Amino acid sequence: MINAMNSGMDAMAALLKYTAAPGTGLIPVVTGYQGLSPPGTVENARSEGIPHRFAESVITLGEFRPVDKLRHPSDMLWGYHYLPDEDLYLCQQGNHH
Repeated sequence: MINAMNSGMDAMAALLKYTAAPGTGLIPVVTGYQGLSPPGTVENARSEGIPHRFAESVITLGEFRPVDKLRHPSDMLWGYHYLPDEDLYLCQQGNHH
């Protein structure tokens, strides 16, 4: 995907190209959110007093793997991770934090 994007292909077009390739086990997966605005208050919010923030999805490629191909049990466990300097809220595999 990086090579396709470096040659001028749009990120979404590259994602669709590689997930639609025959025989691939790759799928797009939403793994978190990135904040686009600072937390604050907005009018007509459902829950008053809880900060609101505009955000966009973080999408990556996931691969289906049989359990017997995993090297360690942590390869199948996911956990939440917050990177405040980048306004990122991510769900990552345990051994990749």
